[in-house]
Amino acid sequence: MVAIGAVAGLYWVGALRLLEVAFALFMLPVYYIVVACLFSVWLGYHEHASTRVYRAASRDR
Repeated sequence: MVAIGAVAGLYWVGALRLLEVAFALFMLPVYYIVVACLFSVWLGYHEHASTRVYRAASRDR
């Protein structure tokens, strides 16, 4: 929400053109997905999902 408000504010004061606003709004979900993936790697969640124990336990359910 803050990022959208910042983009809208920059457009309002004339610092961004409409094409740049459209690009920023298009790239926002991509940015969130990349950040979520980086956080999951940094916190170590990717290791647990690829271990055999985790896959065997999830298969037994």
